[in-house]
Amino acid sequence: MNNKEKNIKVRIEDKGYNSLENIANKTESTKSAVLRNSIPGIVTSKEFDNLLNIHNLIYLERKANECLDFFMKKNYLPVQQVAERFPAFVMDDMLHIKYPTYKVLFPPYVEEKEINSVLENLKLNESDYVKYEDMVIVFNTEKHDKKIAYFLLALKDELEANKQLIQKIIEAFDLQNLKCTVYPAYYLKPFKLKLSEDKTLIEGIAK
Repeated sequence: MNNKEKNIKVRIEDKGYNSLENIANKTESTKSAVLRNSIPGIVTSKEFDNLLNIHNLIYLERKANECLDFFMKKNYLPVQQVAERFPAFVMDDMLHIKYPTYKVLFPPYVEEKEINSVLENLKLNESDYVKYEDMVIVFNTEKHDKKIAYFLLALKDELEANKQLIQKIIEAFDLQNLKCTVYPAYYLKPFKLKLSEDKTLIEGIAK
């Protein structure tokens, strides 16, 4: 087996090449070193959505944390490339990172006041979740009905903490003979960015 390092050719558009050269000059590094450092195990923003299932949540949380770590270490990356490299996107000078979590679907026949009553008894921190309503399709033998149902999205900082929160909620509703369904989901964590003067290049997370 040949142990010699192999060269990999990468095609870069002129605009991307100029950004790469700019980063290399600022960091006093070579363009190849910048390129190597800017490509971790990539999960793009779109791929994150496609991979979102119960079995992948731990992996996706790791990728979200790698994204934050990359920018916390003041690595440089053109703004337009963020969604192509990470489960994140940039809007209004803010980096929005997708973090995996869980959501609960309450049965469509359960009224909001009944849901609120159970949640109040749990004495949860209201910043740890958000409750919202959405349209769902109820399948039956005769026809498919559209009904309003309520969801609860867990918003704690870590996936394991969200899992424990959801389990606590499910157990409480089970005691009321209300069977809920758990689904994978994600929420966005925003971070203020430090940008170049022309706002095309990320220089890290702002303090």
